[in-house]
Amino acid sequence: MLTLDDKKQIEKKGICEEQIFDQLKSFERGFPFLELENAASVGNGILVHTEEDVKKFLDNWYNYKKDNRSILKFVPASGAASRMFKNMFEYLSSNYNQPETDFEKKFFTQIHDFAFYNDLNVACKKIQVKVLMN
Repeated sequence: MLTLDDKKQIEKKGICEEQIFDQLKSFERGFPFLELENAASVGNGILVHTEEDVKKFLDNWYNYKKDNRSILKFVPASGAASRMFKNMFEYLSSNYNQPETDFEKKFFTQIHDFAFYNDLNVACKKIQVKVLMN
């Protein structure tokens, strides 16, 4: 079941083997549905950040990146990446290359509004140059 490397790794994290097996049993049994009191909303679990907060967050991000660190991948906190990008994956695997669905048309007409637009644009230009060079 657990290799020697597994045991060393969980020991470093301060977890015992029994905890690992208990956690695995929970996945086998499944988890009960969460009973919610009410929907999240602004002031009830949802925060609205000020411009000052956003500037601070961006400063932290750019300070992190300036130490020549690379970003490997984007993982939504909800783990919903497959649902989040489902429509785009469908477009990429389609047999057409111009937006046809309402979603695709809206995506491409409003892409400049995305928070990551500038970074995406730079990355796409780099890819285009590489493709043209080959």
